[in-house]
Amino acid sequence: MNKSLVIGIVVVVLLVAGVFYFFNQPEIANADMLIEGDYDAPNLVLADGATLTVKGNLLIDKTIACTDGALTIIVTGVTTLNGKLQCNGDKGGISLVAEGGIVMAKNAVVESSGNVQFVSNEDLLLTTEEEINAKFHEIGTNSGGGVRVGPLTSAGGMNATAPAIEGSIFGNLIPVAHADGPVVISGKMSVATPPPGIKRLVIFAFPDATEVALADFELAGPDGRKGADDKAANCSAKGKDGEDAFRFTAVAPNLKVNNFTLNLGAGGAGGDAESKADCDVARAEGGKGGDSGNFKMIGSSSFSIDGAFNIHPGNGGAGGGAKAVGKDGAQNEKGGDATAIGGRGADNKKVMHMQGTVAGADNIRVGDLVAGAGGWASAQGGKGGDADQCGKNGAIGGKASATGGRGGDARLTLSGGSRMELASDIGGTGGGVDSVGGAGGAGGSCGPDKKGGNGGNGGAASATEGKGGSGKNGNASDGANLAEDGGNGGNGGDGCPEGKGGKGGAGDPEGADGADGKNLCVVEEDKPTGVVPGGGGTTSGGTSGEGSQTIQVVKYQGKYLPVDQLIIESEQGCDGGQAHWHAATGVVTATDGSKVPDPGPQCGYGKVRDNPAFDLKVQVNFRIQ
Repeated sequence: MNKSLVIGIVVVVLLVAGVFYFFNQPEIANADMLIEGDYDAPNLVLADGATLTVKGNLLIDKTIACTDGALTIIVTGVTTLNGKLQCNGDKGGISLVAEGGIVMAKNAVVESSGNVQFVSNEDLLLTTEEEINAKFHEIGTNSGGGVRVGPLTSAGGMNATAPAIEGSIFGNLIPVAHADGPVVISGKMSVATPPPGIKRLVIFAFPDATEVALADFELAGPDGRKGADDKAANCSAKGKDGEDAFRFTAVAPNLKVNNFTLNLGAGGAGGDAESKADCDVARAEGGKGGDSGNFKMIGSSSFSIDGAFNIHPGNGGAGGGAKAVGKDGAQNEKGGDATAIGGRGADNKKVMHMQGTVAGADNIRVGDLVAGAGGWASAQGGKGGDADQCGKNGAIGGKASATGGRGGDARLTLSGGSRMELASDIGGTGGGVDSVGGAGGAGGSCGPDKKGGNGGNGGAASATEGKGGSGKNGNASDGANLAEDGGNGGNGGDGCPEGKGGKGGAGDPEGADGADGKNLCVVEEDKPTGVVPGGGGTTSGGTSGEGSQTIQVVKYQGKYLPVDQLIIESEQGCDGGQAHWHAATGVVTATDGSKVPDPGPQCGYGKVRDNPAFDLKVQVNFRIQ
């Protein structure tokens, strides 16, 4: 292809793209907008919480979005949404007051990070946290007049009542007058997970409309937010409970559904917990899982389901994990104990209520109910401190206890409609566990003149895996038990007699017992036993066989070294040339037959003036060289 032609094509493409970008740049409104008459909205951004008010009909073929605030639109005429409403960010949320009705096309899109409220009157908007929380609670209770589908309640909450919000339709569903404008909600709507502690609602409230239809519509609500973690800040750590998923309500005099898919969202997982590592008593407990989403739809006069109404209940939230670590003891100090408890998975045991005569209730199909998994638990006992003095016992190791979170139970009871093909109720798996007891500390070592200290006992370990929750086909699997190891016992100290090794802690397996210390007891000088290689001395029993012999020895670390295997040297490294003992051939055989290597430079086996030779009578049972 001709190079000039290629360049020309590229230039044309860039020009077209530039023109398209220029004409599709959104208009930005930093203050409230008032439109007198009908309004064909361009690409528009409402900034800083600006409100768009249209005194006429509103057509949205493009996108109306928000920035740094919520998106609020008030329309006295009919609102037609063929494009997109979008409001994300920490301050997001969409409020549409459609006084003359609303028609959403099948390709319409609504995206929000906050609550979505489509209402027929500005007075119906919920604006305070108190109102939102009260409504959130009311949607989850089996209350309200008219013909109703929902809510999904658990046992114990079936007959609860919610406080009415004075002056709103939520306390009185009977309309005073009907408007003529149509209300048809189609397309796709999605809502993001909220910040911590914030409830999420999707509300369609048109009590004065003739009819509200949800047709060819899909709503995907947000999961509940994970509970806050508590890590490495406290000796007793506790994860926050997971938050509940969003809730949806629709109210109208006459409510119709035709091809509506409702995705209710999962409960938030419980927060994880992890203790500090320097605690005498460490405890960690994971938060509980949050509840799945919920809904309640009411037609004050009638409710008909002309086509598919598919409900996908969200999963129950998983329990939070827990890790507890006892501190290692300082000298003579017991190891810290540790207890870890996994959070419980949320139940998904639900009753779906239906009140009055719902036409076409057989078109309701409900999917799987899945309960939350139990949280894992891990516990580590601290090591017992070693003894700091001769003869003292080592400290015991810390205990470790881990209990996995129980998986939630799942069960659905319907008062109308049926289950989707292959739908099931699935219990949550139990939480896995591991625990390791702390090792015992070492006993204090002594010389041949005092008993060595005993080693500390190892800490016990216990691990109880979380039980699986119940479901349609039986219980889910229990958690795995990865470790239940008792702490090893500490070694005993050297001495006369030697210290005994500590006992291993209880567990599966038990910890290993510590080793006993070395016995440094010296044989009495008048009746020493052993063998003396080398010559010298007199033998009462002859030159062979059993008898006794007197030889010269020096004492070193509780052993007796024959002088005839030693030499005297005077290196400058030993206090400026003090005479001291060394092995003649690098190693000496002591009277008990053990080999004692030359300690090397400095003062060897000791200074001659501090460790003089003396006579020692020994028993012999071999030929004297």
